[in-house]
Amino acid sequence: MTQSVRMRTVATDPSLARRAQIVRTASQRHHIKYSLRLRVCFCLFWAKTMFAMSLGVTGLLLFASTIYQLHANAEAPAPPALGPIVIVDPNTGLISDKCGFDASSGLARLQPQTANQMMLGMSLDWTYDTPTTIRRKMNGFTPLVFNSFVDFDLYIPGWYDRSMLNWYGSEVGKVGGILELTIQPTNPDMSVYNDTMFNALAQDLYAINTRYGVPIMLRFGHEMNGDWVVYGNRPIEFKNLFRRMARFVRMYTNMTAMVWGPNIGITYPFGGAGLSPVPRSGPEFDALDTNQDGVINELDDPYTPYYPGDDVVDWVGLSLYYYPLEGCRNCAVPETYFDDYMRGSGPVLEQVVDPDKNGAAYTAVHNFYNMFCTPGSHNKPMLLPETGSPYIPSYGSNAAGQWQETPIKLAWWNQILSLDTIRQFPNLLVAVNFEEAKFAENIVKDWRLTNSTPVLNAFLGLISGFRQNLKTAGDFHYGCDGSVRLS
Repeated sequence: MTQSVRMRTVATDPSLARRAQIVRTASQRHHIKYSLRLRVCFCLFWAKTMFAMSLGVTGLLLFASTIYQLHANAEAPAPPALGPIVIVDPNTGLISDKCGFDASSGLARLQPQTANQMMLGMSLDWTYDTPTTIRRKMNGFTPLVFNSFVDFDLYIPGWYDRSMLNWYGSEVGKVGGILELTIQPTNPDMSVYNDTMFNALAQDLYAINTRYGVPIMLRFGHEMNGDWVVYGNRPIEFKNLFRRMARFVRMYTNMTAMVWGPNIGITYPFGGAGLSPVPRSGPEFDALDTNQDGVINELDDPYTPYYPGDDVVDWVGLSLYYYPLEGCRNCAVPETYFDDYMRGSGPVLEQVVDPDKNGAAYTAVHNFYNMFCTPGSHNKPMLLPETGSPYIPSYGSNAAGQWQETPIKLAWWNQILSLDTIRQFPNLLVAVNFEEAKFAENIVKDWRLTNSTPVLNAFLGLISGFRQNLKTAGDFHYGCDGSVRLS
């Protein structure tokens, strides 16, 4: 039957017409229901989407509000442990006479007036730790020093993060400690650092000294003898920057001490091909070639070319960690590792230094303590601004020769917190643990002492046994003249 015949049949047959109408009506109803269902689903989808977005925005706002409140509270920590200090005479605009530094005392700025004592510090991951949380974790024991890192560059708004800097100071003030501030120039062009920038930073350090009564150990341009920093391997330029920073700090305050802090130079010049390659010629090369043999190698002095001078250095520091020897995976810490690295000689170095170079000439330029901390040298007080022993979780601790996390970390600190160390290195006064877990070389290295209950309990036991030779933040009174006296 053709299409035209079918249409005429439907049109003339009433029963067929009714059935066609029923079909059309059912189809329309189905379409209406489907359309309504689709619109309901569409509305529900966007309602849920908007609700989720609202939750996300609310969470971000709450987070931002919390961070803002932390910084706002930093303007007036409650309660501050130390309180405001007046340094500058309002009548003259100069450091008052009572706050002038007494060089005849024989002590450096912020050098504690103690004997046979050491102090602890923590270099924090400030995203989850503060001095207050560390004190709580350590059952009331309060390390003296807390470190933070701040970038410094012409192209950072304000040249550095003032809000965070102020917050660090306020948080340290709550426990009566000393702020170790590591300022990191991040621009390889040293000419961009001008006096206006140095002056602004010095004024902010002065503000922390006076507002919270918090002393500052300013470690400016740390590890300058390494090729992993943009200002490395350029001793002439570095010394100029350090001296300019010191000049502006001294204009405002004696409660901020200048810390010169190279990296341990046992494997200097560290390959020399990183962010700051070793120069091949010119004045910087000549300054680094300390034995004048035409090459920069292990027999060159890794420290002295970078030393800015006794007149601008209050403390010397050395980044000194336990780095496992080649092929070692969570294995035993050699018993003489710390002593050998400090002296630049010993059995551990026989596994690290080329035998052709490891001799008297090598030791003479690698015995950091003898070169900078003894009466016959610069005689400066010393700290370890970063130290620690890493546990690497991915390596495990079940294979033969492997150690658990606790003994790996305690073995290192037993070498530092010991009467032998005090006797051999009496000017080594402070050791600051690198209290972070850090991803590097495709593995996580965990240096923390307070993040694991077994490690923390063992470390607190070590502290308890060494307590007669260990002072805390609460043991000292800070003077505006840079003095640190026992309370």
